[in-house]
Amino acid sequence: DGTLIETWQDKSGLGRNRTSSGVNRPSKGVGTINSEPAISFDGVNDKFDLAAGEITDIVAGDVTAFFTFQIVGDLLKTHSLMNGNGNDFLIYLRGDTGDMVCKIGTGDGSQLAWVMDTSTHILAYRKSSAGIQLWFDGAPGTLVADLALSGSTDLDVGWTNSFYGQLNGLLGANAHYKSALNAATINSIAGA
Repeated sequence: DGTLIETWQDKSGLGRNRTSSGVNRPSKGVGTINSEPAISFDGVNDKFDLAAGEITDIVAGDVTAFFTFQIVGDLLKTHSLMNGNGNDFLIYLRGDTGDMVCKIGTGDGSQLAWVMDTSTHILAYRKSSAGIQLWFDGAPGTLVADLALSGSTDLDVGWTNSFYGQLNGLLGANAHYKSALNAATINSIAGA
């Protein structure tokens, strides 16, 4: 129905609601993923700010997160799923170079080759003492050493303040775990 969303409710009971305001509000009811309502990002200025507790988990501890998404806009641009800390934390999909990247700190991050399309996919990342690793539809990317973030400033979903590009697409179900799930569990959730 195109209703603008100010709060993406956290259903875990931890109260980690994601928030947005003004022209940055994504909309709901415009599209679906797997026959379920999805949140639509316009590729211009739509975003959600992560709750402080979720930022703390990402910066300080082990974490595994899953995103169900579908790109609906330009397949040759870069679409950011998450961005923050002055680009120290990034998850983005690059249509021009055909890959996706999840990085914490400096360096190239965990990468996977991918030809951008308009199908529904599940992206997961796991951060642990061993490093950070990306999964795409159950296929693992490279494991790279975890480089410490410079702080716990803002982290956003669907937005970037640099050349990486805003998300133009749909986000469906996503989950955030305060632990580094093992590969078998990630594969079972992400569709391997």
